[in-house]
Amino acid sequence: MNAFGSPPSLSVTAILLCTIGLACTLRIDDVSIPEYKVRGSSARLTCNYSLGDFTLYSLKWYKGDKQFYQYIPGNKKTKNTFVVPGVNVDVDSSSAVTVVLQDVELETSGKYKCEVITEGPLFHTKIGEGNMTVIDLPDSTPVLEGVKTSYQLGERVRVNCTSPYSKPAATLEWHVNDELVPIFKNAHQ
Repeated sequence: MNAFGSPPSLSVTAILLCTIGLACTLRIDDVSIPEYKVRGSSARLTCNYSLGDFTLYSLKWYKGDKQFYQYIPGNKKTKNTFVVPGVNVDVDSSSAVTVVLQDVELETSGKYKCEVITEGPLFHTKIGEGNMTVIDLPDSTPVLEGVKTSYQLGERVRVNCTSPYSKPAATLEWHVNDELVPIFKNAHQ
């Protein structure tokens, strides 16, 4: 109750809560960065935040320490991009929470950070981050060479299996009748 016998106003309550750090705290609730993306696809990076009683000044995205996107609602042009190798922003699909990267390539792999800054005079700042790895799948299935349609019991089998380029490199396994076959390093083992 105040001096006039009525409850404190909402603004006074908000100031008190802010003073003790309950209502006005800027925080990052969740940063969603895909762990893996296939080369040529698009990637949606999301930075969910709570401003508390503050107003958003800007959201910035970085690959490593290089800024590639910013959203500043107070600017005439709210969205801006900056050249960073391997990063191609889809500006129309990006917002104050999300940035969309299109046509990702191997060079797109790395650590990504979002930085949320509130309006002055305090300019509170919070950063969230995550890693993304771009993978390059083989263009076709593995190729077998030297395979015969049938074998005699005890007959030595010599077959080569080659997988087209991929990153990371494909791991190949041999199975005969659904059982994993151990691989020898040379034919004399």
